[in-house]
This record gives sequence, structure tokens and C-alpha cells, in this order.
Amino acid sequence: MKFTLKVVGDVCVLKLDGKFMAGGDSFFLREKIKNVLSMGIEKLLIDMDSVPYIDSTGVGFLVSSHTSLTSQGGKLDYSSKTLSKSDAFTTPTILPPF
Repeated sequence: MKFTLKVVGDVCVLKLDGKFMAGGDSFFLREKIKNVLSMGIEKLLIDMDSVPYIDSTGVGFLVSSHTSLTSQGGKLDYSSKTLSKSDAFTTPTILPPF
């Protein structure tokens, strides 16, 4: 997966390109986000228009990034042409044990 960062006004746009899954660049993405936060930017938009697939690692990254930003008074949102928010964050129902 490739990614680029671009600051537009008071918003940092993180553009992702490729499959977002385990073994990818999530460590480097986390470091980039930490750098952005240290610059005082509190709004992050993750552009996922070029992400054809996201696994639980990618969803975990989005959730932990959201938690980090909101705990510091920031805001995170994402855009995607192919992935709806309800699809990404709907968890399957787990059947109770017998």
C-alpha cells in the first residue's frame, strides 16, 4: 500500500492507495499521524477511494486513529467510493455458546 500526506488549511488529508491489510505499512502510517498531531493539526481526512480491500488490521487502524484524535480534541473522517461506513464497521453477530 502506498500513502501520501497533504495539509490543506487546517486538515491533513491522508490518501491511501492499495489493499489495507496486515503486514502493510500501518506502523509508518501511525508514525505519520503522530507527526501530524505534533504539528498541531487536529483534523484528519483519510481518502480511501483507491483502497479496494481492507481487513481487520485496517479497520483497527481507523478505530485507533479515531480514538487518538478524539481524545486530543481532534476529528477523523474518511471518504471512499467503494466502502460504505456501515459496511466497514458492521460486526458479524456471534452466536452464544450452547
